[in-house]
Amino acid sequence: VTAIANGTAEIHAKSEGVKSNTIVFSVGASTVRTGTFVSAGGYQSSGSVTVSEVTNGVQVQLSANFSASIAAGTFIYLANSTNGANVKSSGLELGQYTPTGTKTFITSQATLQQYQYVVVLCKPFGITFGYAQLTP
Repeated sequence: VTAIANGTAEIHAKSEGVKSNTIVFSVGASTVRTGTFVSAGGYQSSGSVTVSEVTNGVQVQLSANFSASIAAGTFIYLANSTNGANVKSSGLELGQYTPTGTKTFITSQATLQQYQYVVVLCKPFGITFGYAQLTP
């Protein structure tokens, strides 16, 4: 793949009617990534998220219309998987989520391109309630 301008491209392979997973390539400096939440595991999650560069880290901002199922110990994570056990063990915990609590999380422990997903996780049981895949 050779870039000819700044932007993004989605690339996949296809053989005998079988399509591979898509890989997203980004060229140029982006300071914002966004995603739309989808529900998982029979639980509810909806709305959008914006992840942006801030001084010394990133800010994760859940939209005003964000909502998710709530249980004891519902947390927001940055992760490279949507599997609850993987998120719990290798994701970056941003903080607990409650409907009336904060919807903005700031961390100095991540870079903008480091993680692929924002995940809503029931931490005690390692269950993913929903996730948003981040795009440039």
